[in-house]
Amino acid sequence: MATGDRDRDRDRELLLSVVTEKNGRSKSILHVLDPQPHLHSSHKAIANAVRSWASVKFMTGCVILLPMAITFYIMWGVSFILWMVSSLVSITNHLGINIFD
Repeated sequence: MATGDRDRDRDRELLLSVVTEKNGRSKSILHVLDPQPHLHSSHKAIANAVRSWASVKFMTGCVILLPMAITFYIMWGVSFILWMVSSLVSITNHLGINIFD
C-alpha cells in the first residue's frame, strides 16, 4: 500500500471517528466540531454566491484577456517575420546579391 493511500485511510478514520459523551451517547466528530449545524444552509448559500461571483469574474477575465492575447500573438508573429525579412535583406546586400529587386 502506498504512503498516500495510508495517509488517506488514516484521515478518513479520523474524520469518521466517534466521540463518546458523558451520558454514553455517541456523536460523530463532525457534530462535536460544529455545535450549530443549522448554519450550514447559510454557509452553503454564501459559498455558492462566492463561487458564482468568482466564476463570473473568471469568465469576464477570459473574455477580456483572450482577444488581447490573440492580438499580441499576431503582432509578435508579424514583427518576427519583418525581422527575418530585414535580416535576409541585409545579408543579401552584404553579399552583393539582389533578390528583392
